[in-house]
Amino acid sequence: MATYRFILTPLDTVFFGDEKSPFKKEYIQHSRYLPQQTGVLGFVRYEALRRAGLLGHKHNEWSELIGDRSFNGSNQTFGVIRKIGAVGIIQKNTGEVLYPFRNPDGLSINNVVANVDFADGNASLHSLTLFENVSQFNRYDPKDYRHFATGFSDYSGLTKYAECPNDETFENEHGFKRPKGKDKAEGIFWKDTRPGITKNYGGVPNDEGFYKTEFMRMMPGFAFSFNADIDDCVSLVEKDWLQAAIVRFGGDRSVFRVEVEKAEAENSGTGNVFVLKSDTVATNSIYEHCSSVVSEVRHFRNIRTESKAGENFYNKRPGYKYGGSNGRVLLASGSILIAKDDNSAATLDEALQADKAFSNIGYNQFKRLSSLPKNK
Repeated sequence: MATYRFILTPLDTVFFGDEKSPFKKEYIQHSRYLPQQTGVLGFVRYEALRRAGLLGHKHNEWSELIGDRSFNGSNQTFGVIRKIGAVGIIQKNTGEVLYPFRNPDGLSINNVVANVDFADGNASLHSLTLFENVSQFNRYDPKDYRHFATGFSDYSGLTKYAECPNDETFENEHGFKRPKGKDKAEGIFWKDTRPGITKNYGGVPNDEGFYKTEFMRMMPGFAFSFNADIDDCVSLVEKDWLQAAIVRFGGDRSVFRVEVEKAEAENSGTGNVFVLKSDTVATNSIYEHCSSVVSEVRHFRNIRTESKAGENFYNKRPGYKYGGSNGRVLLASGSILIAKDDNSAATLDEALQADKAFSNIGYNQFKRLSSLPKNK
């Protein structure tokens, strides 16, 4: 088995879909910063077939290579794909990989006492202390988007905001938007908003179907990155993986240049501060082991397919058992969990790794630190 690092550099806009409201039509469609881990698994499975030259072959010729069904949350295997890591952002000039981080900008985790009651699903409430040891309290301002703003960090001091702020001076002078710090980016992404309109199968526009889509553009010098543990096999050897290629991936079939290189296995580290590198399946019981939490939740569902002989991997047509999973709520990547003590940290570590099905495809990945990383 070898560990490979996949580096995907977008060549244009990207769009990674998220859960839509089941109750109302949404005027603006927003792209996530990172793809869902189930989508990454699908990408690696497809690439394995493509690089092995098996895309057009029968099911019995490739089920051993990638498995015969998509992720369903059970204790399943995916052929030669042993494990997939969390998706991060690589700085191409340094090789540093940045992961989501809910940056408590200007706030200390030890500056105010605040107790919050939360339900455990059984109609009973538990108290969770968010902050302790009052000294000076910088209040959270919801109008200041940089408080707890989503950023990306290497957890050793380098943190970048997810989005570049707008260069207002440039906009006032030239009449259109440009990211601030264009030559030395303050952030990683820049929104590219475009209008659209839905049409029926005959091409007739639906006047009520007008919408806007917020694509993302990645600033120069960055790329998406993730590790994967993959077995060697007769149909696909190391040289096949190490070939660069142009691929399509994401909700809008965005175009990327993918490069693959050998890599070292990642470790979760030690310490009582847990930063979630990816969305995480958990129960409310984890809060019993935490003294402080900075978090939000994200809805999760995925499309499920099961192949049958005679069909191509990429065709979701008759011949496939095709459906979707039930919705779940996950802790969002970048969330910060601070354990009460060393024993609580050990218990929290075990709890976050308990669901092997999710952790094997890149969910429930975290970094343990002795303290919150400081910006530099």
